[in-house]
Amino acid sequence: SLPKSVALVVSVALMTAGIAVVAATPAAAAAPDATLSANRSSMWQTNGDTETLAAGGGRLYAGGRFTRVRPPGAAAGTSETTRTYLAAFSTSTGALITGFNVTLNGRVRAVRLSPDGTRLYIGGDFTTVNGVSRTRFAAVNPTTGALLTAFTANSNGAVTTIAAGSTAVNVGGDST
Repeated sequence: SLPKSVALVVSVALMTAGIAVVAATPAAAAAPDATLSANRSSMWQTNGDTETLAAGGGRLYAGGRFTRVRPPGAAAGTSETTRTYLAAFSTSTGALITGFNVTLNGRVRAVRLSPDGTRLYIGGDFTTVNGVSRTRFAAVNPTTGALLTAFTANSNGAVTTIAAGSTAVNVGGDST
């Protein structure tokens, strides 16, 4: 246990540091002219937000609120490939994996690869996967994107997080 005088000095020091941080925050937030870089990107880009990533088996899976992806250097709206809310890229080359294509009708908020790499679990706001009814949670083949029809779990609210183990899958989100 600290003597009261030392505890008081530590408390005052922490409060002073907190005030300095708070005082600096409005100045940084008051820069409305701040912009994003206009430099061409060396990476694939989406036409909307990317909200979740999972990697494994030489692939990077990206999910979010996008419906198209475009290659490095392409201007917005050009050379786009349709990818509804989920896309896969090679981790060694960065290229879009064209053989992986999942058709979803809503946002992907969570992706997780199974520990053995045989299933990619996806969660979000969608209600169909490749034309089949799947309410906000599904499993697809991580190589092709084909729906794994034996996995039929659903959620009555948005799935925002997934934890995949070797014998169980846990999800969290806005469901009851």
